[in-house]
Amino acid sequence: MKNNLNQSQLRAALPFWISLSLVPLAIVGALMGGIWVLLPAVMVPLAFTILDAIFGLNLDNMDPETAEEHLFWHRLITIIWFPIQAVLVFGLIAFATSTSGLQLFELIGLFASVGLITGAIGIVYSHELMHQKGRL
Repeated sequence: MKNNLNQSQLRAALPFWISLSLVPLAIVGALMGGIWVLLPAVMVPLAFTILDAIFGLNLDNMDPETAEEHLFWHRLITIIWFPIQAVLVFGLIAFATSTSGLQLFELIGLFASVGLITGAIGIVYSHELMHQKGRL
């Protein structure tokens, strides 16, 4: 019974975990340069539109009285996103300032893409963290 509960909890949280796929796209864009820097900016609206078309919109909200132990996978993604986002942003700043391989338009495209990732995803997770009781 507990294993089935854990699987259903993970399945419910899985759409949120897809957001992690944007991190390697930003890194690939930075390394490849050119039009590739726009890969995350294109994939954010495209991927989520496609996923909504395939799976449908989930308009159900979780019960606010859901026990904390049933929210493990939802809480984990919100907790790990900040360090991942910080490493992505500051890592790409370090990369962009230490390489001469990216032109100005590529740098603008890269950081517009990263801004979209941090804005579209980071704001959602930070909002959820504000509702948490614990200090972590």
